[in-house]
Amino acid sequence: EYVLREYLVYKLYNAITDTSFKVRLLKVKYVDSKKSKKTIIKYGIFIEPTEMVVKRTNSVAVKTGTLNQNSIIPNVMDRVAIFNYMVTNWDWSIPGQHNVEVIKPLSYNPGGLGIAIPYDFDLTGVVNADYAIPPPNIEIENVRQPIFTGICRTSEVYKEDLKRFSDSKEKLYSVVNEFPHLNQRSKKDITNFLDQFFNQLEKPKSIDNLIDVFLKSCKK
Repeated sequence: EYVLREYLVYKLYNAITDTSFKVRLLKVKYVDSKKSKKTIIKYGIFIEPTEMVVKRTNSVAVKTGTLNQNSIIPNVMDRVAIFNYMVTNWDWSIPGQHNVEVIKPLSYNPGGLGIAIPYDFDLTGVVNADYAIPPPNIEIENVRQPIFTGICRTSEVYKEDLKRFSDSKEKLYSVVNEFPHLNQRSKKDITNFLDQFFNQLEKPKSIDNLIDVFLKSCKK
């Protein structure tokens, strides 16, 4: 089930933007060629190679140790940070490109800024794996506790960012509810988990409270 849930996280990000890794779910049959044991069938994920992403998006891949969040197109950077907050993913970073691929569009791009594409979501709260234990230096006690590590913006910018997520709510919930390979109990667990984020987007006061959380933990 962990693989199925991680696959869903990719599909959630696909629903928000095309500049994301496309994925394909498959069943893998493992056969022991030396012993006549019973074959094992497990789910797996094909993830779109970076070479295909850059071709599809008319971009080039960026590999350098000097990147930071200011190197990324602002609304794209905010999208990545808020998405990771929504799925409670602490295991990512632009410096070092940890679980993030960076590409640069070949089309008109006066700032020369990149597009960050997150991947590797097995430690998120959506997956909720029993091995997903945050390290001591992370200020959360469990994997389902959100943490915001995006760059600092004004309250007005964050409001616009959050509105884009609010507008995508029904599409995101449909990704989960229409997925045929999880039972209703698991789907309900995921949607209830996502509720902890989207419930904060329903009223101006709760939105302001969420923005306060962002402002207290964002990176200068």
